[in-house]
Amino acid sequence: MDNESDVRLKIRKCVEEFYINLQNPSTLIYLLVGGILEKHTGSLSTMKVGYILKKLKFSDSEIRRAKSFLTDKGWIIPGKKRWLELSKPSWSIFERLKQRMKEEGWEEIVNFILKEADELKFDTPSGRPLGKIRSLVRKIGEDLVIYADKGERQRVKYGLKAIKKLVGSYRKVYILHAPKNDEFIKEVKKEMEEFSTLPIEPIESEIWRKENFKKIFEIVNYPRKQLDILITAMPRACIIQLYRALNYPHSVCLQNWYYNKAKRYVYNKTGYVTEVEILERGSKKEKMICFGENVFTRFEHEMFYDLVDESFLTFMGRADYDVHSRSYDVMELEVDQRTQRMVNLCLRGNIQLVGKIEPFDVDYNSVWSVFQVLNYHHPDTVWVSGNRVTALGIAMYWVECSISGRRVNIYAPHVEAESYSEDIIPELKLIHSVQFDDFSMSVRKVA
Repeated sequence: MDNESDVRLKIRKCVEEFYINLQNPSTLIYLLVGGILEKHTGSLSTMKVGYILKKLKFSDSEIRRAKSFLTDKGWIIPGKKRWLELSKPSWSIFERLKQRMKEEGWEEIVNFILKEADELKFDTPSGRPLGKIRSLVRKIGEDLVIYADKGERQRVKYGLKAIKKLVGSYRKVYILHAPKNDEFIKEVKKEMEEFSTLPIEPIESEIWRKENFKKIFEIVNYPRKQLDILITAMPRACIIQLYRALNYPHSVCLQNWYYNKAKRYVYNKTGYVTEVEILERGSKKEKMICFGENVFTRFEHEMFYDLVDESFLTFMGRADYDVHSRSYDVMELEVDQRTQRMVNLCLRGNIQLVGKIEPFDVDYNSVWSVFQVLNYHHPDTVWVSGNRVTALGIAMYWVECSISGRRVNIYAPHVEAESYSEDIIPELKLIHSVQFDDFSMSVRKVA
């Protein structure tokens, strides 16, 4: 048996007995070879790792998949000098592998890898193993951002379990949360301990306030290939601002936007508008648009009545049937009924708002239905209402207006309540994706 085959069999025997959530043996062997190179030569060269794995009879596709998985999930990361290196969790796995392989001849494995690495010569003036990865770093990494609120406890926890089952793991997870959520954040972090390769990063902030949006920009500016966003409990103003930051003036990475519903909404019992954030001011207020709500708390604010009074015409969304199932959603019909009741009852002085409001139909389950309605009516003012799917559609409209150079008025009321919903519908939906490459950005519809 030749030396290459002997070393390959020894490594594979140990690795295949070594259980860890890294997909398949090739990812573990890639990590092992990378760790040996970093430990003994001071640098982790993916070119050298690939060369050595070829010597160990791995195919090009296996090597590419292993490299992509390890870098995107945070097992291999940019180092302090922007060179690639193993992350702390990876070194823990490396040491466990080393202990396991001592009986198989650890020194022989190390010597073989170093010998093969030394034989590979680089056609570069500096002779360095890979060069700075500055130009590649934006293509690496799959992260997740969520908003955790105890008022949406069941929905958040279900959403996390569902996305964990769907995706498996992430390089890094960001948990946005408001103050006074400490106990619930502990629950969420415990739920996600094995979900995030790098340390979970909780960010406490009243993130619906415009003055605190810089927290969002910090997340957006971290270079990555992909960001998944669970908007289940996220304040509408946060959704809108996060989408805009990710996609204007250009898209910075691939994005997947996820959402899951509650069975019942209850915050009308105690909820009230604490403030209205003006996300952008435009020069006109001739046409205004808003969307139906489970409760009309979001409209019980002086500014809303002033805007209706100032507008030539206000459009109010009411629930249409689900375009996918071609049937009415009972919960959305309730939204429709309450919206109509709000329209019929809202008065301000001698101005009857019913006469100034024109209803339209919209599918509250579809981001594209919301976006197309906005594009059709082309309002100068948007009162942020409707569910969180609606908020994402509003964000898309705002980005389109910004790209074309048109400024619109975006008013985002924030409702304060102890609890918002009860029970969950056991389904997590990918409601929107933004596709991304190095040269252009395209948006595709998710059915």
